Amino acid sequence: ERRKVEALRASVGNAIRGDEPVAAMRLVAFAAYRPLLTLDGAVSLLKRNWPAPVATLLRLQVEEVLQEDQSRNDIPALTQSITEPAEGTHPGPSLRWTTAPSTLPPQSVEDFVRYRLPGVEVPQLDAATATDVLIAGCDSGLPAIEAALTYRNARVLAVDESADNLAYARRKAQALKLPAIEFAKADLTNISSIGRSFDVIESSGALHRAADPFAAWSALIALLRQGGVMRIALVSETAHGILASARDYARQGNYQPDAEGIRLFRQNLLRQALDHPAAKVSYAADFFTSGTCRDLFFAPHHQRITLPEIQGFLDANGIEVLGFETTRVIRQSFAERFPAPGARTDLHAWHAFEREHPEHFTSMYQLWLRKPRA
Repeated sequence: ERRKVEALRASVGNAIRGDEPVAAMRLVAFAAYRPLLTLDGAVSLLKRNWPAPVATLLRLQVEEVLQEDQSRNDIPALTQSITEPAEGTHPGPSLRWTTAPSTLPPQSVEDFVRYRLPGVEVPQLDAATATDVLIAGCDSGLPAIEAALTYRNARVLAVDESADNLAYARRKAQALKLPAIEFAKADLTNISSIGRSFDVIESSGALHRAADPFAAWSALIALLRQGGVMRIALVSETAHGILASARDYARQGNYQPDAEGIRLFRQNLLRQALDHPAAKVSYAADFFTSGTCRDLFFAPHHQRITLPEIQGFLDANGIEVLGFETTRVIRQSFAERFPAPGARTDLHAWHAFEREHPEHFTSMYQLWLRKPRA
C-alpha cells in the first residue's frame, strides 16, 4: 500500500510539474494517505478548476495550511521563555478538526457546572454580566471555541506553547466569526505575570506536560478571581501501570508518533489478548483520537499525580472541590461503593475507588474546583 502511495505521489507530481491534467480521483486518493501540501507544486493546484468537493479538499489541505504558516509569527507572546514542543513530538496542530463542536445554548457558569456534574450539589456561583475565561493549553482551539459558544457573554483568552496550535485555532475561530477569543503564546509557569484575572479557568491538557505541574497550577490559581471556578485535567499515577505498559508497547514496537504509526500501534494493540498488560488502555476515549493517543503514549514525559497529592495541594491553597467529571457508568459504580451524599466531592473516596478500578482512570482526571470568597 505504501509503495502504491509513493508511486501515486511520483505520477501526480510529474503531472503537476509538466502542467498536465491530474485526475480528480487520483488527487483524492493521495490525500487520503498524505497531506496534499507534501506534493511538489501543490500550490499550483489551487489555480485549476476542480469539482466542488475536490476544491474543498484543496482548501483544507493546502490553502488553509498556508494561511496558518503565514500567521504563526503574528501571534503575540504574553510571557517570556516559551519553549516550543520538541521537533517530532508535536507535528503541526495537535488535532485538525473541521466542524465546531455542538454545544448547549449560551448559559451561566453555574448552569454549565451543574450540567457537567450531574447529581452533585453545586453551590450557588457568582453571576456576572460577562464571563472572563482563560483556556490554559488550548491545543488546536476546540476548548476555546466551546467556551466561547457555551458561557454567556464570554470573553476568552486562549494560550498555548505551540504556535502551530494557535495558528490553527485562530483561523478556525475567525471562520466561525468568534471575535471574543484572544489567542496568545504563554508558558503556564510564568502566566501569573500577565496581570489579568478570570471567572473561569480551564486546563484540560497542559499541566501534565509542565516541568512542575504544581508550580503551573499555582500560577493559574493566582489568576482565578475569588468565587471563580477552575476545570483541571491531570494524569493519574495510580493508573500509570496500565499507561506505562502501553508506552512500553509503543516503544518496543518502534511505532512512530505520526498518523501511520499511531494507527499501527492501535490496530496491533487491539489484537492482543484481553489479559495483555496494555490492553486496558483501549477503555479510554483518548485511545481513539490520534492527538490524545500521541500525547498519552508517545510524548517524551508526563507528570503523574495521585488524588491525595491533589487534595493536599488544594487544602494548602484554599481551593474547594466541586466535583469529579466522569462517565455515567463510573458515577453509578462509585455511588454504589460510596453512597454517602458528600462522597462525590471527597478525593480520598475517589482514591480508594480508583485503587479498586484503575482501568477507569486511564483517561485524565477531570476536576471542577472553586476559589472561595475571603
